[in-house]
Amino acid sequence: MNLEQMQSFLTLAKLLNFTDAANALYISQPTLSRHIALLEEALGYKLFARNKRNVTLTMAGEKLYKELNSLYQQINQAVENARLYDQKYDRVEGDLSIGCMGSVNVDLFLPAIMRKFAALYPNIRITLERDGFKDLREKLTGKQLDIVFTYRYELEGMQQIAQHTLYKSQPGFYVPSDMAPSGGKTTINELRDKRFNVISLDESPGGYGILKKVCKDNGFSPIVVKYCKDMETLLMYLESGLPAVALLDSSLRIYKKKHFRFIPAPEAGDVFWICAAWRKDNPKEALSLFLKQMKDNS
Repeated sequence: MNLEQMQSFLTLAKLLNFTDAANALYISQPTLSRHIALLEEALGYKLFARNKRNVTLTMAGEKLYKELNSLYQQINQAVENARLYDQKYDRVEGDLSIGCMGSVNVDLFLPAIMRKFAALYPNIRITLERDGFKDLREKLTGKQLDIVFTYRYELEGMQQIAQHTLYKSQPGFYVPSDMAPSGGKTTINELRDKRFNVISLDESPGGYGILKKVCKDNGFSPIVVKYCKDMETLLMYLESGLPAVALLDSSLRIYKKKHFRFIPAPEAGDVFWICAAWRKDNPKEALSLFLKQMKDNS
């Protein structure tokens, strides 16, 4: 039974007149007769008793009518809901500005969200930009960006900001292979005499504090020789081969490069988890819809 046959059956069962039913369906009477004949043939039993004067339902026809009528109403409602849903989202307009910390590997989460969101809301204009910690914070609180993707520790103390965890990265130390102790498994304690690079306190106030805590938990204070202006500069120093160690996380583009050894630092906890952050007072419909899609996807 297809939907066309179901509609023909229900209409004829209600009106009990081929001419009236055909007119109600905007089809010819022979077409209606063919629908009913094909349906009865497929089911293997008669649904209507016919004579020259009238049409009546058989007992099987009455039973089927009672069962199918409510089901058909549900199908119609589902189709209508889908139509209204489609029209609603096609009409949604607006803009959405998204900022991402330059070093974050957005391939871990963003493309899947963006593809679905753009397909659902084609009339929402999206702008993307990469920036450092400090600029992202300032643009978010200054209402230049609607949502940013950054590390959890960068959001500490920002009471006006809501957040949602997207990726649980693993914190650890990146050690150039030629600096790592030879043989066996390298421990954090073995880094006590190494030199460390960190992001400047102005750019990332929390980063240095995390490094000091992890090192303190392992019985030493870090020897910091370079304060980099931003994450990209820090990564450049690491990739250049200069002898220095940095506490970062496993989501970075350099994670699997052979000339580094990655030493996990569970003492850092969840501060390096990648989060989405947005202002709690942002009223934009585009943001609300993006947040729903993001949470559905995570």
